[in-house]
Amino acid sequence: MKETVLTKTGNGFRIMGYWSSSVRDYYGKKAIKTPDDLKGMTVRTQSSQVQQDFWKACGAVPTSVAWGELYQALQQGVVDSAENDYTSFMLKEHHKTPNGHFICETHHDYTTRLLLMDGNRYDKLTDEQKGWVDEACKKCTEVERQTVYDMFKTSKEKVIADGAEVTNHEDLDIEAFKAIAAPIAEKFAADNNMTAELEMVRNAAK
Repeated sequence: MKETVLTKTGNGFRIMGYWSSSVRDYYGKKAIKTPDDLKGMTVRTQSSQVQQDFWKACGAVPTSVAWGELYQALQQGVVDSAENDYTSFMLKEHHKTPNGHFICETHHDYTTRLLLMDGNRYDKLTDEQKGWVDEACKKCTEVERQTVYDMFKTSKEKVIADGAEVTNHEDLDIEAFKAIAAPIAEKFAADNNMTAELEMVRNAAK
C-alpha cells in the first residue's frame, strides 16, 4: 500500500504508519442478529459507495444525515439506526436516544487512518534525520493503537452503564454478514486493481 500511494501521488504522500479509529458497529431502535433483521430499516451511513452497497444488500435503506445532526435524527425517529465506533457515538450520546439504544457488534468496518508525510520532504532528510522520524512514527503509532484499544473498552463500559443494550460480536450471525460483504469487497478490489491487497488482508485474518 505504501508503494501504491507513493506512486499514485507522485511521492506527495508517504505512509509513515497505519493508525485506526477502532471498529464500527450498528446501533439502532432494535437489536439485530442477521442481515434479515435490517430489512426496510433506514441507517445513517458514510458516503462511501462500498458502505452503501453493503447496507443495501442487507435490505436496509442507507440515509445521509450530517454527523452534527444525527443525535436529533435518532431522537426524533428520522432514521432508525446508524453505525460508528463506540467512542464516537458515546461522546455524542447517540446511545441515549430511542433509535440508538441497541448496539450490535457487527464489526463491519475496521477503520484505518494513515499517518502521512510529504515524500519529497522525507527524501531530503539525512539518513540520521530519517532514522529519527521513522522511530518517532513507530512509537506514536504504538501509542495510538493502544489508546484506541483502551477507548474501545472504556466507551463500551460507559454506554452499558448508561443503559444501552449490547449484543456482542459472538452472538451475531457474522458469517451471513460476511457472505454479503465478500462480493462487494471483491468488486471494489477488481475495479481499483487491488485484488492482491484484498487477498493479503484475507490471508492475514485467517
